[in-house]
Amino acid sequence: MPDIQFHDIDRPAPLHEHAGLTRYLTGKTTRPVVPEPAVYAALTSQARDTYNRERMLYLSGGIVIPTPQLHDARAAVGKLISANSGRNSGHHGIMFSGHSGLGKTTLCKALMKSVFNSYRAQFPFYAESGRVPVAYVEVPSGCTPKLLMSAFARFFGLTVTRAETMDSIQNRVVSSLNDARTQLIV
Repeated sequence: MPDIQFHDIDRPAPLHEHAGLTRYLTGKTTRPVVPEPAVYAALTSQARDTYNRERMLYLSGGIVIPTPQLHDARAAVGKLISANSGRNSGHHGIMFSGHSGLGKTTLCKALMKSVFNSYRAQFPFYAESGRVPVAYVEVPSGCTPKLLMSAFARFFGLTVTRAETMDSIQNRVVSSLNDARTQLIV
């Protein structure tokens, strides 16, 4: 009988928090071992439920098919990171748009993992030096610049007061991004 254990993976890491994003980017998606039909049938109800839950979590969040669009997006992001590396202003970016359900978020998550893994290979001790290779924020549509900067500030654990100006928040966020040597912002 396979060793089927419940892992604390039924709640995805919150990507808009630095710790959650790091947990997501460093986490490994492991395909559950498929037991023989007789072994599956012999599982207790609880063990079967645990196995089925792990299988569904894997199927719902762990599979990214390497499409031509993903390949092209990785190449484009790689070129942009190279082009931006020597700039102190006028950085270039990329925007993905399309209808709901086309895979924009899945693409961005795959790009974050790709950039993160490349960064980690280049700088194995990145975390010890306070580097944050990838940052992710979520904002509602129609978001104001101050709300956007506040979301970045929260990602970096910076406190923002109501009276603080957008310029003040932006200066602190840009400083944090520079200090952290962040390469990709989603």
